[in-house]
Amino acid sequence: HFVRLMGRDASHLALEVALRTRPNLVLLGEEAAQQSRTIAGLVGEVADLVAERAAAGMEYGVVLVSEGLVDFLPEVRNLLRELDGALAERDAQDSNSYEGLSDDWLSSALSPPAFAAFSLLPEGSQTALLEERDAHGQVAKLESERLLGELVELELERRAAAGSYQGRFSVQHHFFGFEGRCPPPSNFDATYSHAL
Repeated sequence: HFVRLMGRDASHLALEVALRTRPNLVLLGEEAAQQSRTIAGLVGEVADLVAERAAAGMEYGVVLVSEGLVDFLPEVRNLLRELDGALAERDAQDSNSYEGLSDDWLSSALSPPAFAAFSLLPEGSQTALLEERDAHGQVAKLESERLLGELVELELERRAAAGSYQGRFSVQHHFFGFEGRCPPPSNFDATYSHAL
């Protein structure tokens, strides 16, 4: 289960849920930024965990993902900055449609590292990146839990073809938005709020 929890700019809700539920892995945006994590690195970490658990006969697990995780990744921030500039330039040339954007156009409009990051993403995530940002400049339609789940699934298929993974993998995606903020305040909430 890949579970995305509300919290684009701060991952404290994901952290509290992790403290209460003890998932197999928690991916927090602030840690990803601080450690300069990459998409491939996160996917590899989750795939390693899945493979390790499968080898132990535990083909189940929970990965908590803070909503803003993808926005915190340095390679995605760079990609978004370059995409915004390229799309703004394209729009200035009287072409305000995102349809028909080709890989050739993108590869010429983006730096090689940004295009490599874009190419790594599944098609649905690429489409979401090309659509409008929300009021905070964040990708409103990019579902980080779905992105990670799809990429982990591809990585595990690659490992299975190479003979290094024998488990089964079936991903389920969940998003808990305001539900995560519904319970009464906990000791964590009180301590966190006091510290602010």
